Amino acid sequence: MAAKKPRAEAKAPRSHIVRNENEAAFLKEVNDFFEKGFRPVQDMRVFAAFDRKKGQWRTLYVMPLVHFEELKAFQTIPTGDEEEPERMFG
Repeated sequence: MAAKKPRAEAKAPRSHIVRNENEAAFLKEVNDFFEKGFRPVQDMRVFAAFDRKKGQWRTLYVMPLVHFEELKAFQTIPTGDEEEPERMFG
């Protein structure tokens, strides 16, 4: 009888949420993470709030990112010995 292979552990991919009120700084940080292999998992979100003390609008840019190679590996973790690897998110 053959020994069973140990199941692959599901290691979640690294993730990071870029948040910034300054558009240029936000875009620079997003670009820095792109160069490290991160990709967006959702569309960029823009939030606005009126700052009553200063009497002006404040904008917050937000983009959740995940490391692409780690996400790809995480999506194809085998679920059993003779089964097709489970494919998450399509």
